[in-house]
Amino acid sequence: MSDPMQVSMAHYAVSKGRPLVTSGVGSCMVIVLYDPQAKVGGLAHTMLPDERYEGQDGVPQKIDAAILVGSAKTVGHAVDMILDGIESLGGSRSRCIAKVAGGAHMFSLFDAPKTGIGQQNIEAIRKKFEQIKIPIVAEDTGGTIGRVVEFDVQSGVMNVTTKI
Repeated sequence: MSDPMQVSMAHYAVSKGRPLVTSGVGSCMVIVLYDPQAKVGGLAHTMLPDERYEGQDGVPQKIDAAILVGSAKTVGHAVDMILDGIESLGGSRSRCIAKVAGGAHMFSLFDAPKTGIGQQNIEAIRKKFEQIKIPIVAEDTGGTIGRVVEFDVQSGVMNVTTKI
């Protein structure tokens, strides 16, 4: 297995083979989309539920024939960019499944658990996948602690480690 590619906050990567990893996931959301037949998948570390918080981001860059990267601060934009990337690397959005993690309540001084940015991110993810009819097959959301997420694109396994 090759070295994992680090995906920074507010960015995404789509890979055909290379593992993807992100850390420092608090109220942010990690979105994993995967085409198990083509073994192509993507991971985004998004910050915000929708574009009312932040405008659209830049154009994706191709690192090599099997890796695409770009910025994606919001849930909806990230999902769209990952799906486009999966298709450009030979996958199909009709076969994709989703896995998500994050949405912790990290800022108890600023907001309530049911209305904070973490909960808004969780709701935005669920709404987006319901709209585009992609099933969420695994979820590790909420709580009050951060996470590290690793996604093995070859096997489709997403490992979530909590940080206390």
